[in-house]
Amino acid sequence: MIDWLQAALTSFPSLVSYFQPPDRLMMLIYACHKEPARIQELMNILHFPLPTENGVQTAISTPTTSGSDFFVDWYAVELQMGGNTSKLPATIRIFLPSVHDPVKETYAYIFKQGQQPYLIPRADPSRDPSQGVVTLPVDELIKQLFVEFLFLCFTQVGSSGVSYKIEL
Repeated sequence: MIDWLQAALTSFPSLVSYFQPPDRLMMLIYACHKEPARIQELMNILHFPLPTENGVQTAISTPTTSGSDFFVDWYAVELQMGGNTSKLPATIRIFLPSVHDPVKETYAYIFKQGQQPYLIPRADPSRDPSQGVVTLPVDELIKQLFVEFLFLCFTQVGSSGVSYKIEL
Protein backbone atom coordinates (compact mmCIF):
# COMPACT_ATOMS: atom_id res chain seq x y z
CA MET A 1 0.00 0.00 0.00
CA ILE A 2 2.80 2.42 0.88
CA ASP A 3 4.53 1.89 -2.49
CA TRP A 4 1.22 2.45 -4.29
CA LEU A 5 0.51 5.59 -2.29
CA GLN A 6 3.99 6.98 -2.92
CA ALA A 7 3.57 6.37 -6.68
CA ALA A 8 0.14 8.02 -6.67
CA LEU A 9 1.42 11.05 -4.78
CA THR A 10 4.35 11.40 -7.18
CA SER A 11 1.89 11.56 -10.08
CA PHE A 12 -0.75 13.59 -8.24
CA PRO A 13 0.91 15.69 -5.49
CA SER A 14 -2.39 17.42 -4.67
CA LEU A 15 -3.58 14.13 -3.08
CA VAL A 16 -1.31 14.80 -0.09
CA SER A 17 -3.79 17.34 1.30
CA TYR A 18 -6.69 14.99 0.50
CA PHE A 19 -5.31 12.32 2.86
CA GLN A 20 -4.37 14.65 5.75
CA PRO A 21 -7.80 15.16 7.44
CA PRO A 22 -8.02 12.80 10.45
CA ASP A 23 -10.77 10.53 9.09
CA ARG A 24 -8.96 9.88 5.79
CA LEU A 25 -5.63 9.56 7.54
CA MET A 26 -7.11 6.88 9.84
CA MET A 27 -8.16 4.87 6.77
CA LEU A 28 -4.51 4.71 5.65
CA ILE A 29 -3.19 4.08 9.16
CA TYR A 30 -5.62 1.17 9.59
CA ALA A 31 -3.92 -0.47 6.60
CA CYS A 32 -0.58 -0.21 8.45
CA HIS A 33 -1.79 -2.82 11.01
CA LYS A 34 -0.63 -0.68 13.95
CA GLU A 35 3.05 -1.19 13.05
CA PRO A 36 4.90 1.95 14.20
CA ALA A 37 7.57 1.76 11.45
CA ARG A 38 4.93 1.54 8.71
CA ILE A 39 2.91 4.35 10.28
CA GLN A 40 6.03 6.55 10.47
CA GLU A 41 6.79 5.82 6.80
CA LEU A 42 3.21 6.69 5.83
CA MET A 43 3.31 9.95 7.76
CA ASN A 44 6.64 10.87 6.12
CA ILE A 45 5.16 10.24 2.66
CA LEU A 46 2.23 12.51 3.53
CA HIS A 47 4.54 15.22 4.94
CA PHE A 48 2.60 14.93 8.19
CA PRO A 49 4.88 14.67 11.23
CA LEU A 50 3.75 12.56 14.16
CA PRO A 51 2.98 14.60 17.29
CA THR A 52 5.77 14.86 19.85
CA GLU A 53 5.47 14.98 23.62
CA ASN A 54 6.27 18.71 23.50
CA GLY A 55 3.66 19.28 20.78
CA VAL A 56 0.92 17.54 22.74
CA GLN A 57 1.91 19.37 25.92
CA THR A 58 1.80 22.70 24.08
CA ALA A 59 -1.67 21.91 22.72
CA ILE A 60 -3.05 21.43 26.23
CA SER A 61 -0.92 24.03 28.01
CA THR A 62 -3.52 26.80 27.95
CA PRO A 63 -5.42 26.28 31.19
CA THR A 64 -9.15 27.00 31.27
CA THR A 65 -10.70 29.69 33.44
CA SER A 66 -14.28 28.43 33.29
CA GLY A 67 -15.80 25.56 35.20
CA SER A 68 -16.30 23.60 31.98
CA ASP A 69 -14.17 20.62 31.10
CA PHE A 70 -12.22 21.62 28.00
CA PHE A 71 -10.40 18.84 26.19
CA VAL A 72 -8.27 18.02 23.17
CA ASP A 73 -8.77 14.70 21.35
CA TRP A 74 -5.97 12.80 19.60
CA TYR A 75 -5.97 9.60 17.55
CA ALA A 76 -3.33 7.12 18.70
CA VAL A 77 -2.40 3.45 18.39
CA GLU A 78 -1.31 1.24 21.25
CA LEU A 79 2.37 0.37 21.28
CA GLN A 80 1.88 -2.88 23.19
CA MET A 81 0.14 -5.59 21.20
CA GLY A 82 -1.61 -7.50 24.00
CA GLY A 83 -4.88 -9.36 24.28
CA ASN A 84 -6.96 -6.27 25.05
CA THR A 85 -5.92 -4.12 22.09
CA SER A 86 -8.27 -2.76 19.47
CA LYS A 87 -7.59 -3.11 15.74
CA LEU A 88 -8.59 0.52 15.28
CA PRO A 89 -6.79 3.59 16.62
CA ALA A 90 -7.92 4.82 20.01
CA THR A 91 -9.07 8.33 20.85
CA ILE A 92 -7.20 9.96 23.70
CA ARG A 93 -9.12 12.81 25.31
CA ILE A 94 -6.81 14.99 27.40
CA PHE A 95 -8.52 17.54 29.64
CA LEU A 96 -6.97 20.98 29.97
CA PRO A 97 -5.82 21.91 33.46
CA SER A 98 -7.61 24.62 35.41
CA VAL A 99 -5.97 28.03 35.66
CA HIS A 100 -6.88 28.02 39.36
CA ASP A 101 -4.67 25.03 40.19
CA PRO A 102 -1.22 26.01 41.51
CA VAL A 103 0.27 22.84 39.97
CA LYS A 104 -1.03 22.16 36.47
CA GLU A 105 -2.49 18.65 36.68
CA THR A 106 -4.87 16.82 34.43
CA TYR A 107 -6.15 13.42 33.31
CA ALA A 108 -7.15 11.63 30.12
CA TYR A 109 -9.84 9.26 28.92
CA ILE A 110 -8.92 6.48 26.51
CA PHE A 111 -11.66 5.42 24.08
CA LYS A 112 -11.05 2.15 22.22
CA GLN A 113 -13.47 0.74 19.67
CA GLY A 114 -15.85 -1.75 21.32
CA GLN A 115 -14.46 -1.25 24.85
CA GLN A 116 -15.40 0.82 27.88
CA PRO A 117 -13.42 4.07 28.17
CA TYR A 118 -10.88 4.21 30.98
CA LEU A 119 -8.97 6.92 32.81
CA ILE A 120 -5.28 7.67 32.93
CA PRO A 121 -3.93 7.87 35.51
CA ARG A 122 -5.66 4.76 36.69
CA ALA A 123 -7.17 5.12 40.14
CA ASP A 124 -6.45 2.77 42.99
CA PRO A 125 -9.61 0.61 43.39
CA SER A 126 -9.53 1.26 47.15
CA ARG A 127 -9.68 5.05 46.60
CA ASP A 128 -12.88 6.76 47.71
CA PRO A 129 -14.73 7.87 44.50
CA SER A 130 -15.97 11.01 46.26
CA GLN A 131 -12.39 12.33 46.13
CA GLY A 132 -12.84 13.04 42.42
CA VAL A 133 -10.72 12.10 39.45
CA VAL A 134 -7.06 11.22 40.00
CA THR A 135 -4.75 13.67 38.20
CA LEU A 136 -1.09 13.93 37.30
CA PRO A 137 1.13 16.89 36.45
CA VAL A 138 0.73 17.57 32.73
CA ASP A 139 4.28 16.53 31.79
CA GLU A 140 4.00 13.23 33.71
CA LEU A 141 0.64 12.41 32.11
CA ILE A 142 2.01 13.07 28.62
CA LYS A 143 5.09 10.90 29.30
CA GLN A 144 2.89 8.05 30.53
CA LEU A 145 0.63 8.31 27.46
CA PHE A 146 3.63 8.29 25.09
CA VAL A 147 4.91 5.09 26.73
CA GLU A 148 1.62 3.35 25.94
CA PHE A 149 0.57 5.02 22.66
CA LEU A 150 1.91 6.30 19.37
CA PHE A 151 0.11 9.60 18.84
CA LEU A 152 -1.08 10.05 15.25
CA CYS A 153 -2.91 13.34 14.90
CA PHE A 154 -4.99 15.97 16.62
CA THR A 155 -8.67 15.50 15.86
CA GLN A 156 -10.91 17.88 17.86
CA VAL A 157 -11.30 20.24 20.79
CA GLY A 158 -14.40 20.45 22.90
CA SER A 159 -16.10 21.43 26.11
CA SER A 160 -19.02 20.12 28.16
CA GLY A 161 -20.58 17.97 25.47
CA VAL A 162 -19.73 20.36 22.61
CA SER A 163 -16.91 19.39 20.31
CA TYR A 164 -15.44 20.84 17.18
CA LYS A 165 -13.95 18.71 14.42
CA ILE A 166 -10.65 20.00 13.11
CA GLU A 167 -9.89 19.85 9.42
CA LEU A 168 -6.13 19.94 8.93
